[in-house]
Amino acid sequence: MMITTTCRSERANPDARNFGLGSRNTAQAASNAARESFNKDKIGGLTENQQVNHFKDFLNYHAENDSYIKDLRDIEIEHIDKYAENLADRVSNEEIVGGTASNYLSSVNSLMFQIAGHEELHSKAGIPGRTGIAKEDREVTESQLAEVKENLSEHHAAMLDLQREIGLRFEESAKFDAVSASMSIEAGASSILIEDGTKGSRDRFVELSNEAKDAVFNAAEIQKNARSMIPPDLSYQEFKNECYNSMRKEEISHHDLRHTYAHEQYRAAWEEKGFKDIEPPIRADIEPPAASDRADMQRYLNDRIEYLEEKTGLSRNEVRELEKEIRLDVSEKLGHSRAAITNNYLG
Repeated sequence: MMITTTCRSERANPDARNFGLGSRNTAQAASNAARESFNKDKIGGLTENQQVNHFKDFLNYHAENDSYIKDLRDIEIEHIDKYAENLADRVSNEEIVGGTASNYLSSVNSLMFQIAGHEELHSKAGIPGRTGIAKEDREVTESQLAEVKENLSEHHAAMLDLQREIGLRFEESAKFDAVSASMSIEAGASSILIEDGTKGSRDRFVELSNEAKDAVFNAAEIQKNARSMIPPDLSYQEFKNECYNSMRKEEISHHDLRHTYAHEQYRAAWEEKGFKDIEPPIRADIEPPAASDRADMQRYLNDRIEYLEEKTGLSRNEVRELEKEIRLDVSEKLGHSRAAITNNYLG
């Protein structure tokens, strides 16, 4: 179908199904709206296909969460804000980066303006970034975790323990074969390979503490004959949606448990070097830097080093080298390869 219009008012039946965009299919109607934007040279920095694909992700999200959109006229601001929450969750769980999430939301906002012809369906929800310094302490206490687990299914609760004790991402913990891992531990293994659900297919070996081994054994009992922690009667996407919806009612998130793991690994690494009671900067009363303030960033870095000098009695250069080594180790345990990524977890 040739689209020659440039806005809603030019359509033959702008109040008809899908705002008169020439198709009963919502995805195709959105594609026609993108063509209108292209016709008036308002597609922006993204390509027409990118905008359409992002909008399809929005439609698919609602279809998978029992809020299937049959007609674009049915879309309300709550639909877009809910999608923005999902994007924020995906950023938090390291499934996508903040810039990608912002592009997705921007595409939905732009196309909804093109589709409906007004800005009432423009979400102002913010998408968190992942490249800066941690601004808040997200460590989860054992009592907090125990309280949350009481409200969850046994599969989900066991996964939280795996996330806390082994540092697994949500997808890694869902696709984790606890039965095989428990057999390896019983055979004498002190570490296990994390390979299913990893980001960028970056497999990694993780050393296991006694608490981590207990978490694996408990998960194996719950997994039973299944292939992973995903209940056999559910697909990964169905189980993920169920888990995410459950956690929205709680005061902690899945990713908070990765933060907790990172904090514990940082403390343990310093202790192995012979230095006790060293906390990550976010827990050491070191004020995070103000955004886009280079002078304050330098102040923060100096405060960080001075704290470690005071706690260890080492020289400035010695502290810098040791902390760089420790941060790289924590990064690799989290499935990354850059020490800088630990700024998001440790401060």
